[in-house]
Amino acid sequence: MISLQSSDLKIILTSIEFQAVDTILAETLESEFGETNSWIHLAGAMVSMLVRQGHAYLDLASPEHYLRLSNALPLAWPSSDEWKQFLANSNCCTSNSEYLPLVLEQGNRLYLQRYFDHEESVAKSISALTAKTLATETSSAFSEDAPKDLHPKQIEAIEGALKNRFFVLTGGPGTGKTTTVLHYLVAQLLQTPNPNLVRIAIAAPTGKAAARLSESILSSIHKLDLPKNIQETILEIPCQTIHRLLGTRSGLNSFRHSKQNPLAFDILIIDEASMIDLPLMRRLLDALSPDTNLLLLGDQHQLNSVSVGSVFKDLLDASQLPSSPLANSICQLTKTYRFDESSGIFHLCNTIRSGKTNTFLETINNNPYHDLTIHLSDESDSHFISLVNSGFDHWKHICKSDSLETALSRLTDKITLLPLRRGRQGTEDLNQSIKRKILDGGGASESDELFHGLPIIVLENNYDSELYNGDLGLIWEIDGKLKACFSNTDGVDIRQFPISSLPRHEAAFALSIHKSQGSEFSHVSIFLSERHEAHLSKELIYTAFSRARDTLEIRGDKLALIKGLSTQVKRATGLNDKLGNPN
Repeated sequence: MISLQSSDLKIILTSIEFQAVDTILAETLESEFGETNSWIHLAGAMVSMLVRQGHAYLDLASPEHYLRLSNALPLAWPSSDEWKQFLANSNCCTSNSEYLPLVLEQGNRLYLQRYFDHEESVAKSISALTAKTLATETSSAFSEDAPKDLHPKQIEAIEGALKNRFFVLTGGPGTGKTTTVLHYLVAQLLQTPNPNLVRIAIAAPTGKAAARLSESILSSIHKLDLPKNIQETILEIPCQTIHRLLGTRSGLNSFRHSKQNPLAFDILIIDEASMIDLPLMRRLLDALSPDTNLLLLGDQHQLNSVSVGSVFKDLLDASQLPSSPLANSICQLTKTYRFDESSGIFHLCNTIRSGKTNTFLETINNNPYHDLTIHLSDESDSHFISLVNSGFDHWKHICKSDSLETALSRLTDKITLLPLRRGRQGTEDLNQSIKRKILDGGGASESDELFHGLPIIVLENNYDSELYNGDLGLIWEIDGKLKACFSNTDGVDIRQFPISSLPRHEAAFALSIHKSQGSEFSHVSIFLSERHEAHLSKELIYTAFSRARDTLEIRGDKLALIKGLSTQVKRATGLNDKLGNPN
């Protein structure tokens, strides 16, 4: 049997991939559980590291599949049978309901206990919801009287949502998800004697996503011929972040709403559900009342959550398995309404989704589209300078606004998206470069970190001020004092804060692609250089492209772009199996 010496383990744990939290877990297995096997210490550290990278478990049969530290691993890796023997004799691992730090499932999947529990809980909650079908009279009536402008797939989705307590609606940008949801709500309310008594909530992972959904509903509802009471009920639905919905308690890692204090809603709609990580999805499902109808919206081709899991994608994958209870609870919209056939943005997004790399390459080599601008070369410094100048022009455009309302609306006129936040040619680098150009041009004092017209993004949740991670705002001078200003989620009111009360934040001429999820901008510039290569993926590029509403500019290295398109993110999660084979 292969042995691993403690001295060799220490060398491995000095790998750049491991952090203090990983080695502390390895040490805890020995100090608190009496574990003496160095292989199990290493496995514990590896699981901890993988969780930080978004994976739910370590695949003991092929650790190199998800890890980037294969050069640091021992040349001789234990077989599956050896791992089973190691873990069977361990005081810190279980395969049953006993609570221990590590859980072994299906012989090769090694979890941290809490993430195994999260998966089990989410799978059980969703399976229980899918077992609760509703009366079909309403869906039948809707099918007969459905508005003529709805696509058959939209009608199918509405009928499915009316029949099921749990339903998932997926589709790319502009495929009519919001319109479908609006008609679903109308159908639900029309069948109710007292529509104003129906308790409805809409939420999203970020404040910006919630605001965008609110604006979309506001602009769409006036196009419908609705009874006044139905229209008023829909317009009064709160659109908020999931954290605000659940009621995070300041200073505590918990929510006011839970199994013991469930949410009091008849209908709950969650937008941008692909951004929800495994722990948050569990908290959300735990807080549902047994009679709540839950509808999830999202785009399966976007990036997964920044934290653990790929819940939304797992739901869709599981629905394809023959024994899955989700088979009748999923609908995918494919017809686009935002873009016409001459749209290059839609064309590129569609080729990425369908994996048509050759078609994609033809487009960027011979760009025939009016809404695409493509500058591909290996002159990354030249691209960077162009983006600095573009950011400077955007700042001047904001400052020329005749009102604060206009200035805030111009925040979403233009954005630059980059794969990374830190390091050379990351968002921090670009934002600082733009700020220096503004200072050099006399737009602010050299001592000013914040100045008039500066776009900012909030980097942490602040529940007292109701400012949340991802919220975009603007520094604006009002009555001689700088204030931080944010549009409310209703898209109408403006909230003003003293600079001193702002939570952690940074300049936002440029955003990381991860931070841009849930947002939409008129013009998007994307910069992908050879420095970003290791971090590029098909999902990252698709997410960036799909943030653009009117025009898209692609800058950077062609080889990096091609390599990114050929790299698909795969996370180690067991939720797919648990949902696909619930028994």
